[in-house]
Amino acid sequence: MHRSPPALAAILSGRNEPGESGRLLTPAIHLDVRRREPANREISVVRGARGDLPRIVRFLNECQRGKQLAPVYRETDFGMGRFLDLGAKDFFLALDGDEICGTLAAWDQQRIRQTHIERYSRKLAAIRPFYNLAAGITPLRRLPNIGDSIPYVYLACVAARNNDAQIFRSLLREAYNDIRKGRWHYAIVGLDECDELATVLTDYRSIPAAGRVFAVQYRDAAAIMPAPGTFYLEAGCL
Repeated sequence: MHRSPPALAAILSGRNEPGESGRLLTPAIHLDVRRREPANREISVVRGARGDLPRIVRFLNECQRGKQLAPVYRETDFGMGRFLDLGAKDFFLALDGDEICGTLAAWDQQRIRQTHIERYSRKLAAIRPFYNLAAGITPLRRLPNIGDSIPYVYLACVAARNNDAQIFRSLLREAYNDIRKGRWHYAIVGLDECDELATVLTDYRSIPAAGRVFAVQYRDAAAIMPAPGTFYLEAGCL
């Protein structure tokens, strides 16, 4: 779902199929050159601390209430639950005074899920030595050896008060500049293509990817069919 071939680009457009909720964009953002922080004097961005988890969970549940398919978050989900190895310290919090107005978490799934290089195309294999040579003297990331895992991190728990793209822009920029200093080469984020927050993704160089989302139900279960509207799915949980 996260790596659709270019040939499928035409297939992955529009919401025309029966039961289709739309496209989930899952670009892999290149973590290379440092980016200048956007000017936003109304909020500050800080790293989460252990004691912040209860109010993070409250904010997520309140903020995501208006989006279809969004999960219900529980404190027990983090650390050892469905968000294994993701804790409050992995969150970036946008604060308006002392109040949380946005969240974004960097979720390293190395222990539970990995992607390995099976082979390179003939063209990419030919330029790889030269690319890696350039990567040694620039912020570019080296292309891994055959059989090696690709270092990536998922960006999870994406939420902003009033779905404000400017809040998300500040959060993503702070997270990007922080995690690019680590071992990761890419950051993968999942957003509905019709979500206002998705407009921020065009600020970054990335490998485009997307997947169609369909809602399936039994004939007698019409009451649980999601209503039309912006959806949110945790890409790292799929």
